[in-house]
This record gives sequence, C-alpha cells and structure tokens, in this order.
Amino acid sequence: MLCFLAGIHAALAQTRPLTGKVHDGKGSPIPGATVMQKGTSQGVPTGDDGSFSINVTGTSPTLEVSAIGFSRKEVIVDGKLHWISP
Repeated sequence: MLCFLAGIHAALAQTRPLTGKVHDGKGSPIPGATVMQKGTSQGVPTGDDGSFSINVTGTSPTLEVSAIGFSRKEVIVDGKLHWISP
C-alpha cells in the first residue's frame, strides 16, 4: 500500500510546486519511488523520508507514483490524503 499526501502551493500560478510524501501501508517512507506528472516529462524521486517536490501544471494534475515492489498508481491531486493499495 502506498500512502500519498500532496499539497499545492500558489494555486493561481501556471506552474507551481507540489510537495508530498510516499509511505507504505505501515507508515514507513518509500525512498527512491518515482513521482511523475502524467502526460509530461516532469518527474522526481522521493528522498530518504519519502518526501518529494515537483513542479506541476494544470488545475488538477494527475501524478503517477511507482516504486519497486508496488504497482504503479495514478493520483489526481486534490489536496487530500490518498491511501493506495499495491
């Protein structure tokens, strides 16, 4: 299970930073997971604590989250906490 939490800052900007964390079902961070904005080449790895920061475009961007041992998941960013099963 991946846990994904993201928050959008500067919502009126065309390109804006989005930060969040990726965790497993037990709450442990998933370092080295890849977070990409769907339909773009924008992607970043998560840090040792599962955190990431990515610049996104659009009002409700879709992120693709992938990690070794987990299924690739898509998340529509809406400022809420997302629990995603593998």
